Amino acid sequence: MNYAQAPPPSHRLDKHATRAAVTSRAQTSDNAAMNRSILVRSALLQTLLVGVLSTVLAIALGSRFFTHWGWIVGPMAWIACSFATARVLSLATARTLLGAILAGVPSIVAVAVGLHWLGDVLAIALFALWCGTTAPLPAGAWGV
Repeated sequence: MNYAQAPPPSHRLDKHATRAAVTSRAQTSDNAAMNRSILVRSALLQTLLVGVLSTVLAIALGSRFFTHWGWIVGPMAWIACSFATARVLSLATARTLLGAILAGVPSIVAVAVGLHWLGDVLAIALFALWCGTTAPLPAGAWGV
């Protein structure tokens, strides 16, 4: 065997494949169960959806409506926005809605002590963490 001879093409390292593997590993977090991209996108999307819906309802119905009906409209709006987030990010709907409900529970305490803004921030952070641990569905799948 001639050691100076290059190995056959099947044994050579494909530098493009190696670069792709290194890039892929760099993009995943150290915690394999947490998808940082989904975490950030779900936090931003949920914040946007809740903010837009709240603004539209406040303009359309006025603050007096929320004083009387906010206890039911707020959670319903939160769930509706969570559903939209699940659909846009291709997350399993039932699992995402469960996460939205669980993330909203600590928010109740903040609202009860008069810190609604803190409850919103806490709920969005917890919801994003939950979504970050949820694997996206394959293309075209309907997650229930």
